[in-house]
Amino acid sequence: MMKNKINLASLFIFALVIITGCERNNGVEIKGKIEGAEGKVVVLESNDKRIKTDTITINKNGEFKTNIIPLQYPEFITLNIDNNIINLAVDSAERISIKGDINNLASNYIIEGSHESQKIKEVSLEGQKLKQAYNTYDAMYLTHKINADQFADSVRLALLSYKNVVSPYIFENPASAAAYFTVLQKVNGLLVFDPNDKNDYVAYAAVATSWDTYNKTHTSTKPIRDIVYLALQRRRNEKIASKQLENIQEQNMIEIVLPNINGKQIKLSDMNGKVVLLDFTMYGAEYSPAYNMQLASIYNKFKNKNFEIYQVSLDTDENLWKNAASNLPWITVNDKESVYSKAAKNYNVTSLPTAYLLDKDGSVIIRISDLNEAENQIGKLL
Repeated sequence: MMKNKINLASLFIFALVIITGCERNNGVEIKGKIEGAEGKVVVLESNDKRIKTDTITINKNGEFKTNIIPLQYPEFITLNIDNNIINLAVDSAERISIKGDINNLASNYIIEGSHESQKIKEVSLEGQKLKQAYNTYDAMYLTHKINADQFADSVRLALLSYKNVVSPYIFENPASAAAYFTVLQKVNGLLVFDPNDKNDYVAYAAVATSWDTYNKTHTSTKPIRDIVYLALQRRRNEKIASKQLENIQEQNMIEIVLPNINGKQIKLSDMNGKVVLLDFTMYGAEYSPAYNMQLASIYNKFKNKNFEIYQVSLDTDENLWKNAASNLPWITVNDKESVYSKAAKNYNVTSLPTAYLLDKDGSVIIRISDLNEAENQIGKLL
């Protein structure tokens, strides 16, 4: 009799395991209750090809629910509800619940059932703060309430503050979805952590190494591994270029290709055969009018002697640049990346204005520290 009881108990436990297993095989469940969103559509997207784009209509109670196939690794999911973006990292058979109000959903939603998604929410909120700070400083610069140097300093401090807050999400567990999400965050379309910056590179390397170790076959592993590899190659090249520039040694020109006021892409290498004054500046800066008058004096003296000025504007206000550049006789181009300019970084520009002289073969000869001394140097190269 006891034997039969044991067998029945075993069968019960076995059946419970089977039932539980079948339930878990339903994969990830995502549900939500959004106040004021009745009848609106939830758009679910992912870079994982196994997870198809889905649309779910929120019912009259403000609720929605969907299931995703079982996943081997964490996957990134984006929910878009009336242009409110919620980023999630889903894993295994999680049951994720989202609550909030449609009027402030992106900044004030509550998430339960996913530790990684909670971290991603916190990082996203910090990113929103950084974007607001950047846009505020940009508006102040465009209305001349702060100058170019003050703008650059303000952005730098805002970036530093942001990185101090979110860096723990990277280094506490570089193999996590939150670490991956954090290191690749963008503000206004630009990466906050720059893989080409030697300090930020450490964060990329930590995440790439960890994902290559623990999530080697994940579709997201190769992209970040490639970023790190390309950044490492570029850092090596920049180190060589920077050392040569600092020692004022001849080197081959580092190419720049940027648009002029008519949108035509102008190559710095197109100037080969001429002595070129390569100038990095901001037309919205207080120094700009007087500085350009000095350049005009130099240009007028040498313009008929195989001499050209290639001026790179780092202004964020494209109209301001175009209006100012339309009155200048030399070549002017604009780098919309502004303080994040790769061209400026390639030429080791740490302050504005900064200028170099290139000889007729396109080799960088000298960094110009004083325009008053530039004429003698140009005369020697001609």
